[in-house]
Amino acid sequence: GGLPPVEELREAFAEVPDECGLRGALVQTLADSPAQRPTAARLLSLVEATENKPKEEEAHRKAEEEARRQAEEEHRKAEEEEEARRKAEEEARRQAEEARRQEEARRQEEARRQEEARRQEEARRQEEARRQEEARRQEEARRANPVENLADHLAATMGPAAGPLVSHLRAGRFAYRNTHAGCHWFNGPVAGQQFSAYIDPIYTHSATTRGREGVKVANAPAGAWAVSIQPEGPTHGKSPAYYNTPQRTGTSY
Repeated sequence: GGLPPVEELREAFAEVPDECGLRGALVQTLADSPAQRPTAARLLSLVEATENKPKEEEAHRKAEEEARRQAEEEHRKAEEEEEARRKAEEEARRQAEEARRQEEARRQEEARRQEEARRQEEARRQEEARRQEEARRQEEARRANPVENLADHLAATMGPAAGPLVSHLRAGRFAYRNTHAGCHWFNGPVAGQQFSAYIDPIYTHSATTRGREGVKVANAPAGAWAVSIQPEGPTHGKSPAYYNTPQRTGTSY
């Protein structure tokens, strides 16, 4: 009889394991029966195709798995690269923010130092102005003090020779009178000398001594010291020292 359809044979051969020797029988048929060779060859190709199908499917499955693995690997690498890029951007932002904070802190510190330097300079200027003002007040007070005022005048006009007079003056050893407002008179003997010094801030005035040189009168304009000094000597019963402001006393002596 004839052979079954090829589809049935394909299904039948797919169920037959190779251990049954079908391949060998078909190969033997190809060798022993020339008339059946076309059909046997066709059946043998079907057997081989059926036997190769699981291998092809396995290879296809492995190829798909490899493709899937490669796709997953590429996806993982892409995710890692994206994560690394994101971290790099975050690190760059963090560094930029840190640099900004440091720069801001530097500017604030520089502004603080400048402000501190400004305050210190202002305090220094204020302290210097205070010291200058204090020195000015002290100088004014010293000049307003008749003792120091006269001491300055003696030192300026007599030089080193004024030393004993200034010491005597500052020790309070001269007689002193505040004759009128702003008017001061110092007089008395010192180291064998008769001394008379007078100042009137408003009028021309004089200071007079009596002694070895007779009557010695020193005149001065308003606001200046009139100073008379001479060796002690006979006064003939008159005052050895006196002062005068004619506009106040009405006398010319």
